Amino acid sequence: MYSISVAADGAADSNSQYIIRGGVVPAADSIGITLGITLDAADVVRANTNQANVAFNIFGSEVA
Repeated sequence: MYSISVAADGAADSNSQYIIRGGVVPAADSIGITLGITLDAADVVRANTNQANVAFNIFGSEVA
């Protein structure tokens, strides 16, 4: 299982921050998620899993 959350201004973890909680990645598969969210420079994206072979990649665009 995996979880992804966004903490506004690096706030302590809370249930309201989760985008995905307890998601499942099938064996030998991948999950693609596209969101239209805007983050502040101080916001923190947190990703975690209880599986050994799960990796997270997060991409975004900076608008100046």
